[in-house]
Amino acid sequence: MSPSLEPLPPSLGGEVQGKIYECFSRSEKCGDFAQAMSQKLVVTLGDETSRSLRVPANWVAALLEVLRNVRPHTASCVFKSLIGGWTTSARMHEQIRLTCIFGCREQPDEINHYFVCSPLWQIASQSLQVEAPLDLAQRLCIDKPTPDTARLLALVFALYHFPKQEQKSLAVPLRLAQMLYRELHLKRPVR
Repeated sequence: MSPSLEPLPPSLGGEVQGKIYECFSRSEKCGDFAQAMSQKLVVTLGDETSRSLRVPANWVAALLEVLRNVRPHTASCVFKSLIGGWTTSARMHEQIRLTCIFGCREQPDEINHYFVCSPLWQIASQSLQVEAPLDLAQRLCIDKPTPDTARLLALVFALYHFPKQEQKSLAVPLRLAQMLYRELHLKRPVR
């Protein structure tokens, strides 16, 4: 015999979801978002790199203004980059620690490397037809953020994560990215 199903309760017009959101948001308020972002950035970059970085006093306000003018996915990728939300083999404590998935010899699969990884930034800048800033603070949209640099950082994030997520089932995206880099950067024919 199949069990009888109870009828669903009538819709509460979003009241339940609103109450749940209210409950969670009360305990998750950030008193000083700019300060919290600055502290998280130090964790992401490490002490040495963060000490050498030129960070304007109002960097978070300037960044938020730019992020209001780009697509939500772009803003999310920028935010994840700044708070260290990349799924590198080092961060994820994977059993096998990879090297740079874009072919940089002896460079670790770590977020700090990808922030300066020439093949990765070359592919992204060629794709968007914008020049990648040389200054790390500008690359990360900390100093002089623009919609173009936000889109560039978001594309760098996406270019890293697509082959990384697909590598277990399909090695083609990684090889394709490496071949594209060679074609664009070294001007050699793809074979």
